[in-house]
Amino acid sequence: MSNSKKISSHFSNKKILITGNTGFKGSWLSIFLKSLDSHVYGLSDKPYDGIFKLANVSDVLVDQKYIDLNKITEDELAKTLSEISPEIIFHFSAQSLVPIAIKKPLETLSTNIIGTYKILQAANKCESANTITIATTDKVYKYPSNDNKEDDHLGSFEYYSASKVGQESVVDAFINVEKRQNLNVTKVRSGNVIGGGDRAESRLMTDLINAGHNKNTINLRNPLSIRPWTYILDSLYGYIQATNYSYTEAKSEIFNLNSELDNEYTVEYITKKYCELSNNAFDVEVTPNELKEVNELRINSQKAINQLGWRAIIGVDNALEKIKNWENFYRNSSDINYSFDEVSDYLKELDE
Repeated sequence: MSNSKKISSHFSNKKILITGNTGFKGSWLSIFLKSLDSHVYGLSDKPYDGIFKLANVSDVLVDQKYIDLNKITEDELAKTLSEISPEIIFHFSAQSLVPIAIKKPLETLSTNIIGTYKILQAANKCESANTITIATTDKVYKYPSNDNKEDDHLGSFEYYSASKVGQESVVDAFINVEKRQNLNVTKVRSGNVIGGGDRAESRLMTDLINAGHNKNTINLRNPLSIRPWTYILDSLYGYIQATNYSYTEAKSEIFNLNSELDNEYTVEYITKKYCELSNNAFDVEVTPNELKEVNELRINSQKAINQLGWRAIIGVDNALEKIKNWENFYRNSSDINYSFDEVSDYLKELDE
């Protein structure tokens, strides 16, 4: 059986809840899972600009709950999950931006740490839930420029990474202290994910997309920074494989997801290449960086390669071409089938 058919057979007809489903990654995951014939439910604080609105992603959902994890009580959240009765939960809800974390540290810590604990507790009480996959980040490692493996030391030096290290600690404590025996909890540390429809504030692709459309000037904080870029569908396929492994093997696990095809490219390269592809020349300026960010981030994905058979297949130039095409299409249309076709083509490419 091919890789795509194998994964489709495992997710077909499964009831799946995505928290943070109206964001960039959550919206693409909704489309991906619907392509696998899953029954997809969403839980988010509000609808966000970007792919969710541009491609009418709400159309793929069985139901949508608008809930702020910072405000809902534990009992109310447990009742909500009981009403949905998901078999699998992807916890993507987060405050995921370094600049916002610096401006709003308390909100970031509350959302990423306490919000995660609330979801874990609610999942623990929801007997239908077999597996919950928690999205963390590549920014949790103490020595970020090392070739970090899953068991390397965690650490932080700004509030976003601190919130994610705290999130990981809470997940570990939950597994050790409270987790019921038949609930599996997997953590996924993904590289910098890029794709069409990203509109998150202060994110590189958002700025590039806006500059490409409007011929604005783009300001780069760290043009020579290297990040573990990963195309959105490569990343999500890793999440799906990790979740399937946890579900079928009844194990709680940790996986890094880093595209070896794309982990040596600078911010400057990504910027110049997208400018070239977009055919809308825009000015690039370097703004003195007041944020404490590392110059290089790398994570080792050998465990995911060995245990999951995961591999990234979309190189960075191809990824940027896909983003340009996606953005051009959705400037004049809201037909979700274009995004479904991209997932379908990706699944076919996996089998080649």
